[in-house]
Amino acid sequence: MAYAQSGTSYHKVATISAVAALHVAAGYVLVTGLAANGVLPDVAAIFEARNIAYEPPPPPPAIPEEQPAIQPDKAAIEPRQSVITAPIQFDTTPVTLPDIQSILPTPPEPRVAPPPADQLRFTPEPVRPRNDPGGWVRESDYSSQAIRLGLEGITRFTLTIGADGRVNDCQISASSGHALLDRATCDLVSKRARFEPARNDKGDKVTGTYSNAVRWKITN
Repeated sequence: MAYAQSGTSYHKVATISAVAALHVAAGYVLVTGLAANGVLPDVAAIFEARNIAYEPPPPPPAIPEEQPAIQPDKAAIEPRQSVITAPIQFDTTPVTLPDIQSILPTPPEPRVAPPPADQLRFTPEPVRPRNDPGGWVRESDYSSQAIRLGLEGITRFTLTIGADGRVNDCQISASSGHALLDRATCDLVSKRARFEPARNDKGDKVTGTYSNAVRWKITN
């Protein structure tokens, strides 16, 4: 600020001196010219004092202080490099896959093992009657005692048939309620029944069983 004020005062003095010099020069010229013509003007009329308002010029603009240059951060302003990736090329050629049947191994054909020597070669058969079971016990077989007592009922029995087709044994599986009728049933069936013997898986005749029932009923 001290420098700015000193400069302003100097400028003001120089300006005033210049104005005074101009006035003196003008007066000199005027006097000289008039003297040459033999006429001397009134000096008081020529030099008229005037008050001139002085307007000082505006102060010069302040010079901004130089700021140190900011070094840019290389890492911050480093331009990003764009990576251009080439488009992926796809192979559009159709692929023919092999037939699944040609890939899978063909299973071997199952081997059928030969039947063992003791394997079934014959369907077993049960005992079968050779004569009519309805004729084994007849109405005439009712004893007079059973008729007099009025005995009736159903006798169930099981026979054991030998390999020769004959009855080897008779068992009452369900009684008629009367021992006389049960005993008569086994006696008559064992004597009259004839059978085809049972056969095993080899076709051999073997012992088997047979079951049936007899209804005892008195008719008028």
